[in-house]
Formats: sequence, structure tokens, C-alpha cells
Amino acid sequence: MNKIIIIGNLTRNPELKYSKSGTAIATINIANNRKYKKKVETVFVDAVAFNKTAEFINNYFKKGSPILLEGRLAFDVWVDKNGNKRQKHKIIIEKTEFIGNKNIERTNKTKEETVAKENKNSFSPTGDAYENAVQNAGDGENESYDEDIPF
Repeated sequence: MNKIIIIGNLTRNPELKYSKSGTAIATINIANNRKYKKKVETVFVDAVAFNKTAEFINNYFKKGSPILLEGRLAFDVWVDKNGNKRQKHKIIIEKTEFIGNKNIERTNKTKEETVAKENKNSFSPTGDAYENAVQNAGDGENESYDEDIPF
């Protein structure tokens, strides 16, 4: 299974382009902060979305916007103009959600219920650990995960 869920803030405005065939392609970069033991670790992640998801991101998100991305991890390899082999990971966005926006109407439904209702065939993470991670993402108060990592 190749599935990634990440929360972060856009580091720049989305860049929307269209392919020759008319496919919308949005590229974004997000910053994800992890606070632990009075330290902050920031990871910058490139991501790309296609079609209506690309247009949605372009229309509703801007630099600094918090965003939840769900997708898969891809690995790009290319040769730059100096002849050097380059490579990087990026997220191919399948779904995105608003987070932290006061203008969005909230309901009492759990995240699992909302995701399941939107797409019954989609992966829906469950359990208290997931809910705590979503609720505490970026606030650094949840240090218990450090002890669960086997490396």
C-alpha cells in the first residue's frame, strides 16, 4: 500500500498550469512542523494535483493556508541542465481538505464518518491515535509518538 496523509501549510501560492490536452496540474509545497522535546523539525514536501483537485487547490488555498493532503508517494528522477542526476520524492494528491478555517461549518460528525460518506471505497483511517494526530498536528504537544518509533 502506498498511502500518505500529511498536514502542513503552503509555503507559496499554488501554481496552476494546463497540459496540451487540457488537464489542470497544480504544484504546491507544504511545510510540516513536528515539535518534540523543545525542538522543531520542519519538513518541506512537494506535491502535485490533477484535474478538479488541482483547480480546487488553486481556487481555495494560498501561501500560509493550512491543508490536509491524502495521496501517494512518488519518486522523480531527472537530469538537470548541468548533466547531474537529480531525484526527489513528491506527493501525488488524491484528496485534500480544509483544516483550521473558522469560516468552514463544522459538524459533530467524526472524520471517519465524513470520509466514509464522501467515498465509500476510499481508505479511512480509524482509531484514537489517528484522531489525536489530526487534532494535535503542528501543536507539538503530543510527544508520546517519539517513544513508539522503533528506530
